[in-house]
Amino acid sequence: THDQCIYHRLIIPSNTQNKARQQLVSLMNLFHDQKAVIAFTWLAGSLLKVFTGFWPHLIISAHSGSGKTTLIETLHHLTGVLAIEPSELETSFRRMRILGNHLYPVLLDECSRADHKDLADFLNILNVSYRHALRHHGKENVYLLAAPVAMIGQDAPDNDAAFISKIIQFDLDDSKG
Repeated sequence: THDQCIYHRLIIPSNTQNKARQQLVSLMNLFHDQKAVIAFTWLAGSLLKVFTGFWPHLIISAHSGSGKTTLIETLHHLTGVLAIEPSELETSFRRMRILGNHLYPVLLDECSRADHKDLADFLNILNVSYRHALRHHGKENVYLLAAPVAMIGQDAPDNDAAFISKIIQFDLDDSKG
């Protein structure tokens, strides 16, 4: 059914070219080194996954107060991309629904606040969704797991070698080294 996809009611924001230009200029000025543009480029490029068959996930780490939420809000206003909270990773159904039956990117805000087991289970699904895979949940639900995910938080998950090979990672405020 249509409600198996978190984007079943998505309306892509629309505006004049001049307004879009203004928003992109503000995005460029949001952080030094145009790091917000890197996130936007990853997001826009992720739409190529339908042609390439894979797309890396993105991890953005930064300290509290560095503008992570501002970046998420800006990307949402520009593209309609959804931001999810760590509480949405609590069940296998929710994890599958987040990634299932669409190729539009998803932002996981404050990933470092997620329960360790829930996050580990989510990372396992992300390993699969780097390309795509069909997974069954229950008797009738089948999910195509394919959505690229940007995980944003103070700490990045970095203990899974298989996952690390499928990500792009950068530090938003250059405080992590």
